[in-house]
Amino acid sequence: RVTGLTSKRATHRAVLGSRPELTHIRKLFDEATDKLFELELSTELSHWVGLSREEQGQSQEIWKRVGPWVNNEAASLRTKLCDLLGVETPAVDGCDMQVGLLRAMLLATQDCDQEEDVALLDEILQHGGVNIGIESPVHESGWWPTTSESHEPENNEGLSHFASDSWRNYSSAELLEYVWESLMEYYDSEVAKGFMEDLPSLPPRGIVSRIAAIEKKNGGVRVIDDLRRSGVNARVGTEETIQLPGASTTALILQRIRDVMTTGSEHIGLLLLDAVLGIQDSYEKIRVSEFPVILGFQWDLRDNTVGIAKGKAEAIVSDIERILAAASEQSKVPVPLLKTVTGRLSWACHVAKLLKPRLRSLYACKAVAERLDCRTIALSEEAKSDLDFFRAVLREELSDTEATDLYPKGSSLARIPASFLLGWGSKLGRVPHESDVSVIVSDASTSGLGGLVIGEGKAYWYRLDLGTPSSSAVSQFVEPSNWDSWESSDICSLELFAVLCGCTVASADRPVVILCDNVSAVAAVNKLSAKSPKMNRLLRNLAKAWGYSRGLRAYHLPTQDNWLADSLSRESLRQVKEYLNGACMSQIDMQTSRRYGEEDAILLLAHSRAASTNASYDSVRRGYDQFVANEQDRYSECDPFPLDMLMLARYAAYLVDVRCERPEKPYKTSTILQYIRVLLTLNKMHPRARPFTVQEAEILRMVRAATVRARGKTPVKRACTMTAAQLRRISYTVPPSGRRPSTVALLLGVSALLRIREIAELRRDDVRFAPNGMSLRIRIKWSKTDPGRAGSLLHVGCACSPATTLRRRSDPWCPIHRLKQLLDDADDSAPYAPLFKATYDQLCDDIKALVSLATGLQEGCTTHSMRRTGVVLLHDAGFDDVQIAEYGRWVDTRMVREIYRRSRTGLEEEQGTYAERMMRAMH
Repeated sequence: RVTGLTSKRATHRAVLGSRPELTHIRKLFDEATDKLFELELSTELSHWVGLSREEQGQSQEIWKRVGPWVNNEAASLRTKLCDLLGVETPAVDGCDMQVGLLRAMLLATQDCDQEEDVALLDEILQHGGVNIGIESPVHESGWWPTTSESHEPENNEGLSHFASDSWRNYSSAELLEYVWESLMEYYDSEVAKGFMEDLPSLPPRGIVSRIAAIEKKNGGVRVIDDLRRSGVNARVGTEETIQLPGASTTALILQRIRDVMTTGSEHIGLLLLDAVLGIQDSYEKIRVSEFPVILGFQWDLRDNTVGIAKGKAEAIVSDIERILAAASEQSKVPVPLLKTVTGRLSWACHVAKLLKPRLRSLYACKAVAERLDCRTIALSEEAKSDLDFFRAVLREELSDTEATDLYPKGSSLARIPASFLLGWGSKLGRVPHESDVSVIVSDASTSGLGGLVIGEGKAYWYRLDLGTPSSSAVSQFVEPSNWDSWESSDICSLELFAVLCGCTVASADRPVVILCDNVSAVAAVNKLSAKSPKMNRLLRNLAKAWGYSRGLRAYHLPTQDNWLADSLSRESLRQVKEYLNGACMSQIDMQTSRRYGEEDAILLLAHSRAASTNASYDSVRRGYDQFVANEQDRYSECDPFPLDMLMLARYAAYLVDVRCERPEKPYKTSTILQYIRVLLTLNKMHPRARPFTVQEAEILRMVRAATVRARGKTPVKRACTMTAAQLRRISYTVPPSGRRPSTVALLLGVSALLRIREIAELRRDDVRFAPNGMSLRIRIKWSKTDPGRAGSLLHVGCACSPATTLRRRSDPWCPIHRLKQLLDDADDSAPYAPLFKATYDQLCDDIKALVSLATGLQEGCTTHSMRRTGVVLLHDAGFDDVQIAEYGRWVDTRMVREIYRRSRTGLEEEQGTYAERMMRAMH
């Protein structure tokens, strides 16, 4: 089946397994084909298969003997299959196809497309045919892409420009008597075969369609019925459109045939199956070859390659020479010729995908000509250069061709691995013994570029120091914005160049998956074009280096996950070697290593979030599942995931509870929005998840907006902050629990911007005083943002005033001296003892009490006040956001700027002076 390979892939769910009926069906067909191989006829058929394509066309007598045998054997086999499958009505009146038998065989063989096909066959059995959209529209089935809106001009204006050429071609056929005679012979033969019918008059609502006749090399004619321009297609009403099989579909079909059938004689089973099901085959058109020409491309089943056939390449070169000659002699070229050349080169790019960047200039000229309604147009210099490039490439292919070759040997455009068209699905149905793809992870900075290449069970790394543009060889490929130094404006091109460096290392016999943290580079690789001329030049170099045929796919990798490639691009070569040598794993004996299954994968994925986050997500999922289950009783059956946007809107309405009908406590706005975010995240994990449509995205936006309007915004509650004076006063205070070390913990937390959990996890051996006793080094072994427990080091200095230091005394608010005194007075000197002799809960209670005593507030006094107070005091002391973010171990300054510095305690009093200060500034 071709349709199952081109319709919506998400709608198919293949069912694997074996049923008794399938075994019997195979046995019946094997017995029938074995009978043929026992006859002398099989020897003649094998001889015919060994002939060339032209010789097979001239030796059609074989089918006069094979055809009747196939039909007789099919009649007997059809009866046996009907008895086996219990088919009482194998066919319907007026239809040669055995619809009932085909339906039963689909169900027996568990075909992956049986749902779609069985529905169509049921319609034939009930109504004698299927609706094709003439009398009533064909409604959406979900199996095919939806039909886009028609872009045909009103009043058939678009037809007038086409008529001058196309209708002239049609009328020219009427002047050629020998073509007319061949056409009538073709027509009579089609009527005799039953493929056409001579009607006495035009049927009701019929349309007269003009037919083009093209003379073939063998003297016959090829008939082309222009259904679109004659208006037939406009009569068909359908909400969906089919997707015709393309080069990728052909590659998959030929690969399966190549895997299953080793000789041409085995194809007799396909003819037998068609005859059993009443499908008429044109035996005179059958050709068997290891080098079929399909969709215009030359395929080689021996080594599973595809390329541009010699005849096609010669035709394209001839067209290019015509258009370049016209451009040089007349300065302008005919637009129809430009469209022809562009179309043929676009066709070639279906297999030579890396040639696509060269089409950009041709499409630009074509678009200008169509917009201005030109008959001739002057080509841009870039378009001329690209056409000359195409001509040179194709000439090089043709120059390597030997007289006995079916297509150019050893040429990249003629021997492209079909696996490049299939991507990593190239080994469908087989167990791969090696990686199907290579993976490149790359990064670039203004100082260097680097990356990793993983494939064939091996991993390689590469690095290049950029130096200055004036002395760097990279400048030959990436033109710098400033010849003195690389700047941020060059990053996109450098990122793409880093990708291309990895591509030169990757193996040439498999597609490549690229992971990069630069969005522009990822888009350029996937589109094989970019707005930047510098990036376009790089893409062209890639196409040339790879023979125009590599399968590429790029994905965006978040910057924080691209840490290894980032290190390769920034650190020196010596540091990289030391780092990677220390990080290399020893060889693993895969023969003795245990197999890892689904449970291991689930266990790994569970570590992607904190345990509390997983528990929260599970709670939200259970609540939504329960809501959907309750709604199914009232409406229709619906799975919770993938998300149905209308069901999500119902769930939001339940949570918002505008009518106040639910007895439970109402949900806050922030809680409802959080639930929606969690459900959207969980939806991404579903195997059938898809991007939301424009309508669904708008519904989601309106649900969020309605939630805020109906419930109001949840007030933002932030932890209160202390002033420097309040912090000094609290340093003399002991919490109500009487635990004096908790006061020291508060002072240290403010000074070092520590979280409460980090303070609770500190042990005596985690702190180290400087020899002069004026600073302290703290080792943080656990942090909220460090789940891998890599650890970090902090340095805290003395906070005593200069006058106190001169007197060799210490201030009570200095965390260094207070902690040193605490350790000196401690009875327990064990290195692994808790630093502040309190549990996490005890420290939380004590610090909350101390903050409340210092500020005189009851609300907002939390352990988070330590970290917020430290940020506010550092900012007031003149430190910028970058310094604060580095000290507090934030990834960037956004958290400092947008969260920690906003809504600090005492802001009301400060804002009360704004007006007076504004007026003072005006004088």
